[in-house]
Amino acid sequence: MEYAKKLENSRVIRRLGYLCEFLAIDIDIPEIKTRNYLLLDPPMPHKGPKNAKWRLIINLDDKIMGDLE
Repeated sequence: MEYAKKLENSRVIRRLGYLCEFLAIDIDIPEIKTRNYLLLDPPMPHKGPKNAKWRLIINLDDKIMGDLE
């Protein structure tokens, strides 16, 4: 997380925050200050459910998400 904060890149912070939360890893994440949504995985299709907390479109299929758990 320290490296992500130094980058000051909200895309990295949002993706890292979402994945840590999904995997129940407790880390200190700065507040997200944006209204736009971005894709969790940019090369994948541009559709999927939205996560309002992290402002992400979760565009991974259920099999991949199941493998992460």
